[in-house]
Amino acid sequence: MLPVDRFVLEVLETVPPWALDRCRELKDRGFEIALDDFRPGDDRETMLDVADYVKVDLTLTDPVDLPRLVSDLRRSNACLLAEKVETSAEFERCMELDFELYQGYFFARPTMLSGQKLEPHRVGLLSAFRVVSEEQPTEELDEFFKRDPKLGVQLLRIANSSALGSAQKITSFEHAIMYVGRRELRRWILLMLYAGSGGVAIESAVLEVAAIRGRLLELMAPLLSSGAACDPSSHDRAFLVGMLSLSDVILGLPQTDLAQELALEPEIGAAILDGHGPLGDLLRVAEAIEGGRFGELAQLLESLGFSAEQLSHAQSEAYAWYREMGSVEGLEPAD
Repeated sequence: MLPVDRFVLEVLETVPPWALDRCRELKDRGFEIALDDFRPGDDRETMLDVADYVKVDLTLTDPVDLPRLVSDLRRSNACLLAEKVETSAEFERCMELDFELYQGYFFARPTMLSGQKLEPHRVGLLSAFRVVSEEQPTEELDEFFKRDPKLGVQLLRIANSSALGSAQKITSFEHAIMYVGRRELRRWILLMLYAGSGGVAIESAVLEVAAIRGRLLELMAPLLSSGAACDPSSHDRAFLVGMLSLSDVILGLPQTDLAQELALEPEIGAAILDGHGPLGDLLRVAEAIEGGRFGELAQLLESLGFSAEQLSHAQSEAYAWYREMGSVEGLEPAD
């Protein structure tokens, strides 16, 4: 029931001695093995030769001992994963020690920088999002993209990528706006806003989390029992809640300021800022998944009337969508 190409089996520090033989058996069957919370003097040292991943919890390891532990672990062929990375300093130190993988709140909690200003191209994208949200006439949108050549070229790229396989070619801004549609256009602008500086590891990782959150919420929105769930615009609002829920991390701006800047609908702002409403409930589902809070997740699913199967299907679709979207627009998934 567990396909070997989709599961990594995690071995806790509390396993009994006979687990080594069982791990070797499972390894021979093709499974990958991860050792959790590995520390100096760990009793599972004999398992290192079967481990594909070794997870080091920074909160359980004395910083003084960390370089020696990493050096010892390098004698195995295991990939090293740093857990509980919560500050920029911890992230940079682990990078210096050549950890390959990372987990921790540093990748999802905001680190506010006082006086931070957006780059000029991101200011333009914020303006584009607001103009589209305010339902300006198509003629005014057309003029907006004409005034910003970079945004205009990107709009044509988006429209033509959407038109792949069709007989028509998008050659004007007005045609592109009508072809893509305002609903989709807002999404692409937001993705471009997030991916603006490109190539920064932390930004790339959080972009993936935000995008998958957005698509997951959109897929869950139709499952809500409220009558509004049948409204396609509510699905769009769910997507934006997921995407914008990490805007403070990616852009370094307070969410209250960004909500005003983007002219967001009240329902979206209430979900992001206060966790209110059905969309706030959906956001808590995504956060519970990412945080591994499965007891809370079970309660949320029960209150919303979702099944675990429905959630699993939506998750799979969300990951597939992000990878397909990234291949079209160059928003590569984080490693």
